[in-house]
Amino acid sequence: MEMVDKVFLDWLIAGGAEFHKISWPSTDTISGIRGAIALEDISTNEHMITIPSHLMISPPVIFNDPDIGEILRKCYDIIEGDLLLVLYMMREMNKKEKSFFYPFLQILPEPSNISVWMDDQLKMFQDPTLVLRAKNRRQYQKLMYHRSVVALHHRYPNIFPLEEYTLKAFAFCLNSVQARAFGRRLPWSAMVPFADCLNHGNVQTKYDYNVEGNNKFRLFPSGKNHYRMGSEVFNSYGRRPNENLLQDYGFAMLDNEWEEVDLHFEIPEGDLNYSWKRRALFAMGHSTRRLFRMNTCGLSFEMLSCLRVAVLHEDEIEVMEDNEFNPERIQMDKFSQVSPISMFHRIVGRENELRALRTMFTCLNELVESWPTSLENDELLLIDLLHLRPNKSSSEKGTEITRIVQRLGFDYDSDEYWKLLNAVKYRLTRKRIITKGIHMVNTLISWFEDQPSSSGQQSKCKLTVQDVFDDNNPALNMKRSLIYKVQLHEYLDMAASPTLWVLPS
Repeated sequence: MEMVDKVFLDWLIAGGAEFHKISWPSTDTISGIRGAIALEDISTNEHMITIPSHLMISPPVIFNDPDIGEILRKCYDIIEGDLLLVLYMMREMNKKEKSFFYPFLQILPEPSNISVWMDDQLKMFQDPTLVLRAKNRRQYQKLMYHRSVVALHHRYPNIFPLEEYTLKAFAFCLNSVQARAFGRRLPWSAMVPFADCLNHGNVQTKYDYNVEGNNKFRLFPSGKNHYRMGSEVFNSYGRRPNENLLQDYGFAMLDNEWEEVDLHFEIPEGDLNYSWKRRALFAMGHSTRRLFRMNTCGLSFEMLSCLRVAVLHEDEIEVMEDNEFNPERIQMDKFSQVSPISMFHRIVGRENELRALRTMFTCLNELVESWPTSLENDELLLIDLLHLRPNKSSSEKGTEITRIVQRLGFDYDSDEYWKLLNAVKYRLTRKRIITKGIHMVNTLISWFEDQPSSSGQQSKCKLTVQDVFDDNNPALNMKRSLIYKVQLHEYLDMAASPTLWVLPS
């Protein structure tokens, strides 16, 4: 254990913190990154970490500071939200050993979120939108620095000298607060020493504060979560897709159950029936240009409903109007039994559905074609990267490890390794989602193509949920997948009942 870690732990214990069943820091973690290990079994709802309020960096502690508290309280017009924590941390870091919080502040690692990555490193994500957002975050930090620190300097030049309150220090504290602060179940955002040292996992955890006036923060596993002796102790940072994890923490989770991929939808203004389709989409609560999100379950039924409108032919629109479907009338008559929602959230015709599915198939394949590397290549690269981890005996390594290091140009303990590993996890998770979506759409297209062309005939066979949906996907969230399978079951029932379709096939 390094001296700074020992000083930190001694400071916590002297201040009344309790974490008797947790060992930190430890590298015996799942990822190999230092984290916390259970020394004994930790039961569900057992308070595994308790931190007294005076050890937390919070608004009450800040405003009660005899040196700076009253000044910061008066600057509410400049200091918004988490900036109060940021500015106070900057001041305490400038005080060094004289700061009460110095043992905590000196163990904070250099933030690794992707806003600090080089432009060439950002390209490894193979996602131009993510790259743009990371670059925008850099500019946002500069803007917030000028709006807060520089503004405070102009008001109190002797208290906030820019030689000490630098942009670099501001970025460090801002990134630390965004990555480590608690707040959802607190009266305010706060830095909670030690509780912020746990790694993230998609597990159930909760925390409470000041229960029965105890002035303490308590973190505990909840739901069905518990920790066996020797296992890694996680905290859950929330239901976060990988983009959010990368922006705030600098890591991505392979097969993250909350991951989503943006799909672009647009009806060009040059469409001969643009006006009618625009009104229909508007009545459905959509526009002619928007993003849809495909999650780990598979194809987006919401996007499919809009595609049914987008691919309508003029003669099909006439048939629908003959069936009293008119988007202008429907907007005025909220009691109408025929509405855009009920109409286009179901199959309206065999040929229309085929065109909608083929359009979605094309959209997904265009994404695949835009990838600089294939799914298969990334799978192999991930195997190589994981093979470099120091969790095998030396006899199992040897020439194979040497070969991988020579090809990649770096080893396990390098910064390049961790950045490439998280970039591969990010893009591989997205590629698996898209690949699953392509498989589902292709299965449905093949089935519709094999069905009778006449709407008066029953389908030859009915697809089952198991034919389309992969229950073995490790990225599935149980509750979300159950809801999705209900939707899919309803869709397949409609597909097998052509007599309910509006458009003749």
